[in-house]
Amino acid sequence: MKIPVFLTNTSSTFALLPLRLGLGISMIYHGSKKLFGWFGGNGLEASTAFFAKQGLEPALQLVLLAGGAQVVGGIAFILGFATRFWGAVIAFTMGVAVYTVHDWQSWGDSEKPMLILLGSLTLMLAGAGRLSVDYNSQKV
Repeated sequence: MKIPVFLTNTSSTFALLPLRLGLGISMIYHGSKKLFGWFGGNGLEASTAFFAKQGLEPALQLVLLAGGAQVVGGIAFILGFATRFWGAVIAFTMGVAVYTVHDWQSWGDSEKPMLILLGSLTLMLAGAGRLSVDYNSQKV
C-alpha cells in the first residue's frame, strides 16, 4: 500500500532531526504520565478527574485522545513517520492545552506547551527531514 504523498513529502535536510527527537521524547513523557502514571505522573484516573475539573468532557475519552496522541505522535516524531499529520495533531492538542489548562494570557504559564505547539507546527509545515521514514518512503 502506498502512503499518500502529502503525509510523507519532506526535505532532505538533517536540521529537523533534533527537533523531532526532542519533541518526540517530550510527548512520550507527558502522554505516559497522563495515561500510565509513569515518570511520577498521576495516571488515567487522576488525569480524567483533572480534565473534568477543567470542563473538558467527556473527560475519559479526551484524556485517552490527548495522551494517546502524545505517545503515538511522539513515537511518530522520533521515527519521522507521517510527521506532517502528527505535527498537526500535536499542535491541536497543545493548542487546547494552552487555551483550557494553561493561562494563555500569561506567557510564563503557557510557555512550554506553546513552544511544543510551535515546534509541532514547524514539523507539520516542513516535514521530517532526511533521517526519517517519510524521506525514505519517497524513494519507493
